[in-house]
Amino acid sequence: DRLYSGSDDKTIRVWDLTQSPSCRCTGWTTTNKCSPWWWQETACTRARKPTLTQSPPVSLHRLNDHGNAVVALAVAEDRLYSGSEDDTIRVWDLKQSPPVSLD
Repeated sequence: DRLYSGSDDKTIRVWDLTQSPSCRCTGWTTTNKCSPWWWQETACTRARKPTLTQSPPVSLHRLNDHGNAVVALAVAEDRLYSGSEDDTIRVWDLKQSPPVSLD
């Protein structure tokens, strides 16, 4: 229930996908259905010109161990492997919270 993302800011983010995003429909709303994914559409039924406010998934950790953009990620068992434009590959122990670099 975790999502890992690499970035050009040299970090890896760990996202919690189990926590529901908060959303609100305003307008003539009788049913409010939220998508579990913040980038997908959320339905506001019976709403006249609904206004949708929705927050992204919760970021649990920011891992800072690369010297340049993180461009590749792979998960195998309890390990996260990250590749960077700094010509390094890091191995992270996912049993730890926050994950710890094993390098």
